[in-house]
Amino acid sequence: FRRVLFRSHMDTIDTNDIVLIHDDLLATGGTAKATYKLVEHFHPKKIYMNFIIEITDEGLHGRDLFDGIELTTLMTI
Repeated sequence: FRRVLFRSHMDTIDTNDIVLIHDDLLATGGTAKATYKLVEHFHPKKIYMNFIIEITDEGLHGRDLFDGIELTTLMTI
């Protein structure tokens, strides 16, 4: 487990912004969910999630963490 410190100005994202969170890989979803929660803290108008590859083998169902959140992937393996 690794801790990461993130600092930003409070006006980095505002309530009129539409945010796209894009990553290369969705597996367990833990990192993506933490990112989503961080962005959600700023109350943007809309948050979209996008991944190039979603892995669903071996019980990896990261998508399940994003019920009700718009999430797209280009490829599922």
